[in-house]
Amino acid sequence: MSTRPGEAELEASEFEAAFLLVDIRGFSRIVYELGPHDPRRAGVLARSFWSKVEPIAKSLGGDIYAWQGDCLLVAYRGTPRERALRALKTAQEAHAVAWQDLVPQCWELLTEAAHEVQYAGKGQPPSRATQFAVSSAISDGSVIAVPRSDGKRYTEELTGDTVNLVFSITKAVPPWHIAVTKPVYDRLKGDESTKALADQWEERSLVLCGAPRNFASVKLPMLDRPVPDIKPSATSTPSPSVSSVPA
Repeated sequence: MSTRPGEAELEASEFEAAFLLVDIRGFSRIVYELGPHDPRRAGVLARSFWSKVEPIAKSLGGDIYAWQGDCLLVAYRGTPRERALRALKTAQEAHAVAWQDLVPQCWELLTEAAHEVQYAGKGQPPSRATQFAVSSAISDGSVIAVPRSDGKRYTEELTGDTVNLVFSITKAVPPWHIAVTKPVYDRLKGDESTKALADQWEERSLVLCGAPRNFASVKLPMLDRPVPDIKPSATSTPSPSVSSVPA
């Protein structure tokens, strides 16, 4: 998201990229379970996650266009193959961070809240069935960046079928899965860096605005080490250096 005070009356621009959406699943439920006891707990949880995911996305050349409490939208430019691979790698490392760091942290906060209710002798303790989980999706295509300004802050809002689709297919898969549109799937399935997922993709379809849309999904492994670096093609510019998943 851009923030440039004083810029207004700018024309909308079009660009092509791969778009990754990372979504905290059931975040409203987490807020409900933790909120009555301490509203800050859910905020701490989300802030902890995004503070680790954002540097990973940026290290892979991603531009963050939308940040909300429960989701992050990132754009990757470059060749179609490499931007798809960089988006996938970001998702893999984001899922790993969620599994390794945020699931235990969420459990600790729920336990802490339950102890407070028990100590007070009143209220309903949070459900231990509540768990921090994520899902993600990648689409690829052209979007329109629409400038918005209130005179003090400048932002760009993305609009178009590519963005609508990435939000829709994220919700269509179970937690810990990633969904990718058919063109992205075709670029990923034969690549050496994704061979570990080769036999695990499941092809699906979703009716969106009255039309069937094809995509594929796979459950991402809970990694205990960084994803192997992407090998650039001979005709492309080198990929950005990649930092490891934060401990």
